[in-house]
Amino acid sequence: MSSRDAQRTLARSFEFEGLGIHSGVPCRATVCPAEAGRGIRFLRTDVPDAPELTVADIAEPGLPGRTIIGSGSACVQTIEHILAGLWTMEVDNALVEVAGPEIPAVDGSALPFAEAVAEAGLVELAAPRDCAVVKKEIAISEGGPGGASIAAAPSDVGGLSITYTLHYEGSPLAQGTASFEITPETFLAEIAPARTFCMAHEVEALRSAGLGKGATGENTLIIDGGNVIGNRLRMPSEPVRHKILDMLGDMALVGTRLRARIEGNRSGHALNRRMAARIRSAEPGEVELAAHEVGAPPR
Repeated sequence: MSSRDAQRTLARSFEFEGLGIHSGVPCRATVCPAEAGRGIRFLRTDVPDAPELTVADIAEPGLPGRTIIGSGSACVQTIEHILAGLWTMEVDNALVEVAGPEIPAVDGSALPFAEAVAEAGLVELAAPRDCAVVKKEIAISEGGPGGASIAAAPSDVGGLSITYTLHYEGSPLAQGTASFEITPETFLAEIAPARTFCMAHEVEALRSAGLGKGATGENTLIIDGGNVIGNRLRMPSEPVRHKILDMLGDMALVGTRLRARIEGNRSGHALNRRMAARIRSAEPGEVELAAHEVGAPPR
């Protein structure tokens, strides 16, 4: 089996500790290699008899501002950043052992996870990769005219590309459009470093709702109009890039590699998850499941 179509896992484990960005609770995540065909799974090591959680265990409608996976009394919150770091860096199989209710926030981006994958290295497995190839446009929207939307169309680059438009009225730092052809190299350099953000006028409401208990000036950009309070941007259009990061984490819920052109307009986790579920349960002719890697030529 060639390196183009083989499943991959990590060459070794790595671990992160820190507060959950919403719960504020100390958490630990240990990412371990896994055998072929397992996919990316999560296990709550601090919950007795907890099952391994898969991408089919998405908790809907979930909670605001995050993606949650769960079954029974066991759940793991805010999985989108670590999922983006693993899936986009081409890890097909891994077990994420989690002690605590949430993935550690680390610096609020996916960079620590992506760098850990690059440092650990990958091992090819004796099993073919599956790839969901979008053949016909699928579009979802909410909020009526001027609301949020997301569409998946056939790829025009031979792999996965994402275009995202963000628009927070009165906040020029949280406006704009960015487009990327998604590769591990592009993700690591251009998307993974982008940190989570919120608007200054939303902070009190978020706190009152019990959110952001682990948020700090280091792991969350607080945007007030054209300024970042107590911090500065790492890169141009950092909030737009972070929304692409979030979308990649949510698209990992498809459960395979993905060949498509994704266009999001003000979409968030809930709408992203609806698209991932729609791709997984696509009608005949909309999505083809092929045993080859994203970027490989069509059969």
